[in-house]
Amino acid sequence: MDKLLFTAAALATADASMITLKSPYESVAARHKARIEYKQSAVVANQTSGIRLAVTSGSYYGPILIGKEGEEQVFDVVFDTGSTNLWVPDATCDTTACTKHAAYKGGGDSDGELEDQVQYRECPDKTTAKQSEDRKLLDSSKQMFVSFPSRSNSLLFQHQSFGTAVYESAFPFEAYPFDGVCGLSWTRPDGLLNLDGPTLMENIPQLGLFTFYHSKDPALPGALYLGGTSHYRIAPGARISWFPLVSASHWDLGGIDVAVNGTRLGLCSRDDGQPCHVLVDTGTSDVSFPRDVFDVIVKALNVKSDCSNYDDLPVMTYILKGEDEDGNATEVEVDLSPAEYALRFDGYCDFDISARDVHSSRGLLWILGSPFLRAYITTFDRGKEDITIASASSEASMIIRNQWYPVPATNVALLEPSYFFIIMHAGVLLLGIAIAV
Repeated sequence: MDKLLFTAAALATADASMITLKSPYESVAARHKARIEYKQSAVVANQTSGIRLAVTSGSYYGPILIGKEGEEQVFDVVFDTGSTNLWVPDATCDTTACTKHAAYKGGGDSDGELEDQVQYRECPDKTTAKQSEDRKLLDSSKQMFVSFPSRSNSLLFQHQSFGTAVYESAFPFEAYPFDGVCGLSWTRPDGLLNLDGPTLMENIPQLGLFTFYHSKDPALPGALYLGGTSHYRIAPGARISWFPLVSASHWDLGGIDVAVNGTRLGLCSRDDGQPCHVLVDTGTSDVSFPRDVFDVIVKALNVKSDCSNYDDLPVMTYILKGEDEDGNATEVEVDLSPAEYALRFDGYCDFDISARDVHSSRGLLWILGSPFLRAYITTFDRGKEDITIASASSEASMIIRNQWYPVPATNVALLEPSYFFIIMHAGVLLLGIAIAV
């Protein structure tokens, strides 16, 4: 019962600030059309090295500010739990992919900036980045910004690093609706674009708790809540489920199996007897499995390309290692309905599931991306080392004057819409939340 009481209290007094997230698609039909075209493209057929970045293109994204006070630059970034670094294009990059996006112009103005040409391993030969480290004090209490409500006036931390891309290839970057990526994982794997200094997650305790809501209708905004959650995004009567992390360095859940229409398929069989690692990845447009697992699931789902069986498609269920209200280990079933995993456009049907052998030190990964996040509002809690989900509501907000506002709730202090910002001021690097009023 402890978990249930804690969650009820957290939802009643959630102290969070909201960043509005945008979908790259204008409608469900547009999303389905784009996803079907992507799946039929050569990049999928060839399983190119750029596959991870390619599937990021359909992710929700939001604003971040970087720059000196009074000279802040706004960048649209994907807030990505599947990666670690913050990076945006550099003003010195002259490729078409860079010039079509906002570029960081801070350059040599910062003290102690370091430059080191490195390759981004997930997409070799696609982007080169230089690392920028501003050895500054970070604070969010300046007059021009509003700090977190009901919190101390200042957030103090230092030595924030971020990368600036000095070269980007046309694919996949040119078509991105966003400028860069803000990684919300906390440990940099060996061999990737390793920036000096701590990650955002290591630097900012307030980023240890955040919640993602991806709207079911792409025409409506999603949201990222920093420092808490939002109860009005939860569907009425929804069950709250808790999942302990099975990795000390990533947002991995423990996968036991997958079931189709209630029949388990026996898909997780590791030699070490451990659960499969299921990465909850806010920077991926679909859900994916290793190739051998994918083949079994696709056969069981049996999505006909002519949509002749669309109305009779089965429910796909993840069986995950979870906890009950008292913190006892238990198996938890998490459903994805056909509306969430299937695609339909102009008489053609497919599934929003991919075969990707994502190798890691934790084994081959299962990936839960946007279809999962549209179905469930998802809270990431590094302090408690768990992820909490509940079925997401699609009707609990309202549009006023073309802005997105919450339905008023008693005892809930939320500020919105807002910008996540990193700015430099008089030798001080500021990072926090700026609230638009």
